[in-house]
Amino acid sequence: MPPRARLPVRIALARDPARLLLWLGFRLVVGEIGIVVGMRAPGAIGVAVTVAGVAVLLYVILLALHVLSLRLEVHSGEVRVSSVLVRRRYRLVQGAITRMKAPQGRALFGTQLGGFGLEIGLGRAAPDESVDVIRLAPVRSMIMIPSRGYRLAVAPSSERRLLRALQAAADDIGLATTVGEAQLPAAPASR
Repeated sequence: MPPRARLPVRIALARDPARLLLWLGFRLVVGEIGIVVGMRAPGAIGVAVTVAGVAVLLYVILLALHVLSLRLEVHSGEVRVSSVLVRRRYRLVQGAITRMKAPQGRALFGTQLGGFGLEIGLGRAAPDESVDVIRLAPVRSMIMIPSRGYRLAVAPSSERRLLRALQAAADDIGLATTVGEAQLPAAPASR
């Protein structure tokens, strides 16, 4: 039996820097185009397009701060996801921790923030199940963590380390956990 993990444990997330920069850069270009077009357009339309372009640039800056500083920690009975802008706690509940096979480079959960095989935010694991997703690299599998509210889908850099930490976190509060494989959910509906 492997040694028990000491809590809290910081788990590195799988990241693909090139895709992250491309993902953020695409949004940045949209904002810049809006500003350039707005400054060249006359009257109220030009002002409105410029303001929209500036709003998109601010959104991209906040999104970059969030995504680039995102981290995951496993504590006794819970998983904490935090960044410079957001802090969330996911209390563990009884249930199976599953490894879900994920097609590389394709959206799996249909989150609103996604592209290039990356996904972040609320999505769907099945037509009737919402799941919070952190996928910052187009990995081959995701770890699905049962938690109060929504399940958490994570792409860690080391699945083994995350599973060991989750087992220790569940043991601390007396939860029985199992690790299994999950089937690929149905493709999300197009928006």
